[in-house]
Amino acid sequence: MDGRRPQIFVIADYGKCDPAFAEVHQYISSLIPNANIENVAVAPFSTVQTGFWAYQLSINHG
Repeated sequence: MDGRRPQIFVIADYGKCDPAFAEVHQYISSLIPNANIENVAVAPFSTVQTGFWAYQLSINHG
C-alpha cells in the first residue's frame, strides 16, 4: 500500500443539501475510515449528467 487515501465520489440526484448524502457518507466511512469522500449532485433522473460526471471523474482520477 502506498499510504494514499482512497478517493470516492458519490454521484447522486439527491440535491446538494439533502441529508441522504450524509447518510451515504457515514456508511462509506464506516466501511473505509480513511476514505476521502466527495459528493457530486446532478439533476433528478439525469442519466446524461450522471454519465458525464462518472466519465470525467474516472479519467481524471482513474
